[in-house]
Amino acid sequence: MSLTPYSQRLESITLDNRYQIKSVIGQGGMGTVYEAEDLLLGCVKLAIKFLLHPVIDEKMKRSFLNEAKICAFLGNKSINIVRVMDYGVYQDDIPYYVMEYLPGQSLKALLEEAPLSMPQFLSIARQICIGLAAAHEGITIDNKVQTIVHRDIKPANIFITPDPLIKQLVKILDFGIAKFFSDHSCVTQTSTYIGTLAYSSPEQIEGTDVDARSDIYSLGVMLYEMLTKQFPWDLSSPSFGAWYKAHHYREPIPLSQRTLHFQLPGSLESLILSCLEKDPNHRPQTVGRLIEIFERLAQEMGMGVPGRNYAQEFPNIPESNIPKPKISERPEVKASVPSPEADDDFHHSSYEHACETQYFTITTGCCRSSDLQIPSSRLRPEEDLLCWHKLWPENKPIAEIVFPQLIENYDESISIPSVWVMFPPEKIKGYLNAATYNHFILSVSPYPVLLWLTAIYRHECGVKFLPCYLDLMNPFNQKMLKKLSTLGYYALLFFNQDSPHTCQSVRRVSVNDRQGKLLTKWLKNIIQQDPETFNPKFESLSKQVLKREYICIKKKVTEKFEAQQHLENPNLEIDLDDVLTFSVPSSSSQNSTDLAPIS
Repeated sequence: MSLTPYSQRLESITLDNRYQIKSVIGQGGMGTVYEAEDLLLGCVKLAIKFLLHPVIDEKMKRSFLNEAKICAFLGNKSINIVRVMDYGVYQDDIPYYVMEYLPGQSLKALLEEAPLSMPQFLSIARQICIGLAAAHEGITIDNKVQTIVHRDIKPANIFITPDPLIKQLVKILDFGIAKFFSDHSCVTQTSTYIGTLAYSSPEQIEGTDVDARSDIYSLGVMLYEMLTKQFPWDLSSPSFGAWYKAHHYREPIPLSQRTLHFQLPGSLESLILSCLEKDPNHRPQTVGRLIEIFERLAQEMGMGVPGRNYAQEFPNIPESNIPKPKISERPEVKASVPSPEADDDFHHSSYEHACETQYFTITTGCCRSSDLQIPSSRLRPEEDLLCWHKLWPENKPIAEIVFPQLIENYDESISIPSVWVMFPPEKIKGYLNAATYNHFILSVSPYPVLLWLTAIYRHECGVKFLPCYLDLMNPFNQKMLKKLSTLGYYALLFFNQDSPHTCQSVRRVSVNDRQGKLLTKWLKNIIQQDPETFNPKFESLSKQVLKREYICIKKKVTEKFEAQQHLENPNLEIDLDDVLTFSVPSSSSQNSTDLAPIS
């Protein structure tokens, strides 16, 4: 690799008595990237990007700092964007920023090796869209919300790094670079246009204002190339005029006319061609639409649809006693509004499918997690990664709601129960380091419904209760409850109401051994019951009973939290043996069972 004098003079130096520069690993129009070691943290590998250019003016420095800020914010927001950790200036004239070191190769290099398989294509495309979604939703810098448009989406700016969970983890690089200046070997610049010609939208080439839909056009070009290893148009020359005509006037060649090594679903071809519409109003308006189709295709191909092998899940239960789904293999989660008598802080989401009931109860002590910072959690790394990839479901309202979900990867080798909650951004910030408490109550008669309650508390913010009601005749809920009882913890996912689609924070909430054993016992007893003995029309009655108990719990838990507020110990636990007393109304259809707290 030919190095400029600016590159050569930086090798072997130590920045801030901490970062030991090793060797050049990449060069571009905005600067040079070096491999480095963090001497303070035991020679951990890092990458450091320097702004190296024959003429560095104040505008370039401001632009470079802005790029570092964008990557720092977005890297914390999405795992699919390269993460920046530090910024500085060397010898008062050469800005640099420190970012994570990524082994692997660019998407451009990957495409040069061999064609992508369909599973590989769907995984990479989906991750790119998740990263772009985080950028398009915007970030807050200096108290201002700024929507980020990449403006230079292309294979060279997509990096593929090995990952033990999903095999290939995607990172989007170089946010904001093409806005200012670019590598003249592959990027053309005029007085009003900056970008890579082959991937630029019609409006970007015109030099007019662009929005997220311009990135979607560039993404469409790249998706086409990922499938065919060709551009959507055959050009006689790569001149500015030829690309201008292609983007403005020529229709893309249908994918069906290209040579492909697998059969292409018609919906995928339609999606890609819709991204290449000349008029931004005719393209998908957000990348969320692309993510939805990629995930649906993955499920149709058997890549993302969890199986239902109850013989394996419950090996000690006779197969004849395992209930069969009555409505759907994987039920949709529907949001429902709580009854006025519950006086809930949140609307509830529950699985609205056939079930039945009786009354006995589990109650638990408080499990408090240690203080956390975004994006930390105590989940296993592969679980943490899986949670951070989740998107807010399109069938859920953008509102302060809570619902449970079993999170699984494509082959179910990783599976973790979770509670998803949406807050305004100020509440997320307020509850990041909160104490947590969980509590389970089961109503078995007249229909089996479980109240899964999570509470979070900070003195400055008060208590927030996150109640979830699970229909335990639903096989999907049974599967989630079994995993919860054996795993011993679950994930709490926070979503921002102002930028709702991507996960903002993940933390772990513990379930103690006594809770786990009782949950297992309950589940086994319910599964062994004849499903015909339960009438789904009584589900609402069981919920009403649980909601009355929930009101009692809220008052007692709040009192206990407030009584303990002077304690700074993050391992605070609340003894509920003296807190909970229950009475259960009689049922005409079933014999009632007294509610009993966990000791």
